Amino acid sequence: MFGNAKEIQELRESFAHMGAMVEELKSQSAFFKSKISSLNSQIAAMSEKVESLEALLAQKSDKPASSAETMTAQQPVAPANTVLYLSAPAADGTFTGSSPAVQEGSSVYCLTTTDGYNGSFSFIDSHDALATAMISVSQFVKSVCKVEGNTRQYPTRIVTIEQGSAVREGDVWRVSKKALVRFE
Repeated sequence: MFGNAKEIQELRESFAHMGAMVEELKSQSAFFKSKISSLNSQIAAMSEKVESLEALLAQKSDKPASSAETMTAQQPVAPANTVLYLSAPAADGTFTGSSPAVQEGSSVYCLTTTDGYNGSFSFIDSHDALATAMISVSQFVKSVCKVEGNTRQYPTRIVTIEQGSAVREGDVWRVSKKALVRFE
């Protein structure tokens, strides 16, 4: 009446398999309930810490500032100067190489900037910078400087009379105003 023995066996195996699955689901459910409980405890602890920190912050902001803090807040802070040492410029008046330290035999100009985008530059007064500049006066000096003095003789030094200006464009500094130098 209930079918043959083979069908009955298959149903028993199917129920046994379902029973094993139910037990696995019960085990996973217990694990997740435990995890959720643990997470809820951690959230409650963090909430208490946040409330404590907010109360502490509120107390601190209610206090009047000390005189030293008030003076510091009232005095404007001057931006820090950044000094970069520039290698010889390209013929188009751009400096492609810069370093925070003098690179002997490579650094020719010194640039100072307060915002990282606008700067003032001058010729470095050193034997190495002079020697590098004399390799090509037209490219390494005249492309970024107006020159006073005799340019037909080899100078003993190059003096900056008026600093030039440069603007950063990506990774290069482009001269916006030539420096004024004198060959001595």
